[in-house]
Amino acid sequence: MERPGSLKLYIITRLLLVLPMFLILLTLVFLLLRIAPGDPVLAMLGPKAPPERIAELREAHGLNRPLPVQYFTYLAGIFTLDLGRSMLNDKEVRHIIGQSFGATLELTLMAMIIAMGVGILAGTFAGRKRDSPLDFITRLYGILIYSTPIFWLGMMFQLIFGVQLGWFPTGGRITPFLEPKGVTGLYLLDSLLTGNFSAFLSALHHLALPALTLGLVISGIFTRMVRANVIQTMRSDYVEAARARGIPERFVLWRYGFKNALIPVVTVMGLEWALLLGGAVLTETTFTWPGLGTTLLYYLKNRDYIAVQGIITFFALIVIFFSLLVDLINAAIDPRIRY
Repeated sequence: MERPGSLKLYIITRLLLVLPMFLILLTLVFLLLRIAPGDPVLAMLGPKAPPERIAELREAHGLNRPLPVQYFTYLAGIFTLDLGRSMLNDKEVRHIIGQSFGATLELTLMAMIIAMGVGILAGTFAGRKRDSPLDFITRLYGILIYSTPIFWLGMMFQLIFGVQLGWFPTGGRITPFLEPKGVTGLYLLDSLLTGNFSAFLSALHHLALPALTLGLVISGIFTRMVRANVIQTMRSDYVEAARARGIPERFVLWRYGFKNALIPVVTVMGLEWALLLGGAVLTETTFTWPGLGTTLLYYLKNRDYIAVQGIITFFALIVIFFSLLVDLINAAIDPRIRY
């Protein structure tokens, strides 16, 4: 029997908690879409559609069944990786997700790299130079950038760097006819795997502004958190002991203060994925980025009940996965995190 507070017991408990969290999220997705005003079938076909066509579409997608039957059919489909078929074009929703998710994943990964790079560096130097002009500018940056609407910042970048300076394209994912051979769905990785360096440069060129927009907004959280953690860590006893041994201040900062200040940041990373995916919807719309966020808005406008339900469910699963992954990583590097 595992002793209380062991890492293995924590991992087992955390894995067991995934199932109820998963079921709660799926239930909320199902109920929220059902209580939304309006009839999706009538909204898609129009009020003048023949009653036979309306009844046929309801039956084809199970919308004429009682709600409990629809709910358990929905759950059974999730566990068998069947997210249904689109009411608009009869495509399987999992194939729709597969076609668009690569673009969203590439955008969010690059945005996370930018957010962590900018946020961690800015927060570290601000915490080290507390109450200095650099600290004041960094704190102001963290507040302003996080409160800035993503779509507004994206349009400003388009106007300045795309229209006026002409440095970057204002939309799209790659120059037409330069698409690399599909391997992973990530253009940057696929172009390197296939040796298509023209495609790599074009994809990176198109990715710069959307990733910078999303990454800078999210960096505000990391900046403020790292700054506060560095200030707290540099006051701790083990840091004072290191200083008393005559260790140079720069080594004290990076070897003792910086690493320990990052532990809470790892915890927050799981929540940041939810913000990144939410921000990706607005970023993709602003830059006409052909990702899952743009696809979701397309099916929302067309009131495609089944496609919207499947895409939102997929987003929920991603958030659960990254939350679990970050919790396990955090428990492995910080022995204080146990049940």
